[in-house]
Amino acid sequence: MTQPSRCADCDGELEVGFIPDVSMGAALQTAWHRGVPDDKTILDYLKFGPGVKYDRSQLLPVRAFRCKACGLLRLYANDQTA
Repeated sequence: MTQPSRCADCDGELEVGFIPDVSMGAALQTAWHRGVPDDKTILDYLKFGPGVKYDRSQLLPVRAFRCKACGLLRLYANDQTA
């Protein structure tokens, strides 16, 4: 994927960035996962707390682009971001 350089709404300049996923004192890169979230079972909940089941091998990092003029965010999660 070529990096977008202009905003689709106002034609302003885009800058690359990311959206950190902050949890329990750690900051990770936000990722995309195919499918619908599946809640953890009650036993998972009792052991590890709330959340959803996921397959780590299915995660794709999310790249974010922000328009400097209007603030529009465009998010991409494709094989080239992995």
